[in-house]
Amino acid sequence: MRLPKLLKGIRRMHKRIRKKRLGWRAVYERDLQKLIGQPASPEARTQKAIRCALRQGLLRGADVVPERAALFDEERHSMVRDLEHFPASEHFEQPHFRLRVLPAKKGEQQGKDEFVYLPKGNGVTDAYTAIMGMRADRRAAGTWQADMPLWLKASGETWLVAEIRALFKASGKALGIETKHLGAHCGRIGGATDLFAEGCDAVLLQMQGRWYAARRTAQHATPARAHAYQETHYAGDRGCLSPSASTEAYEPPRRGLCAVSEAYAL
Repeated sequence: MRLPKLLKGIRRMHKRIRKKRLGWRAVYERDLQKLIGQPASPEARTQKAIRCALRQGLLRGADVVPERAALFDEERHSMVRDLEHFPASEHFEQPHFRLRVLPAKKGEQQGKDEFVYLPKGNGVTDAYTAIMGMRADRRAAGTWQADMPLWLKASGETWLVAEIRALFKASGKALGIETKHLGAHCGRIGGATDLFAEGCDAVLLQMQGRWYAARRTAQHATPARAHAYQETHYAGDRGCLSPSASTEAYEPPRRGLCAVSEAYAL
């Protein structure tokens, strides 16, 4: 219990040590599609699904894929069976995917006990639409099996953290974003920034992002406040986040668009 407080204290004393990081925002995904168009290959559709899922689900690259191929563990990393599809119903206004994950900072003995909800959105920045495209490609290729990795390359190999990092950097470079601040963590940062810009309650944001502090602060989320937030930002009664709000007004200034050179190729 004392260790998190100790680490926070050390970070405050050595603020300059912490590396500056930039989040991958929904508007970046929108701008990228305007620049290079719809993904036209299975590999490109998988890459889009990865970017959107990590941002919308507030996920780190290490939450879903290994550092090295030899370290892949189906009990820790994302498998096809960990992704469930739910159609629209009386309980859910939007069809959605539910992904079971084991956050990288949790012990392996705890298992995949966290749920990430990915509802259908605008068809451009939502993970649901991107995953549907990826799933159709995988089914056609015969690689959408329950016992196979969820994030699979066209070569049949699983994605790695370094490759997700390279994907975000290549995508950012196409938009003229400073790529040294983009990494495998930027989907989580961008998703949290988008939610904050939309006016998400701090406690519910912690719960959505599965931060440790949420377990200690959830008691402060009064029923009235939680209900008011769910009425405006959630679909259904089980916390299915809706990505409907616009976040363009909160975007930081950035350099002009540069010529795109294989933005989808790592």
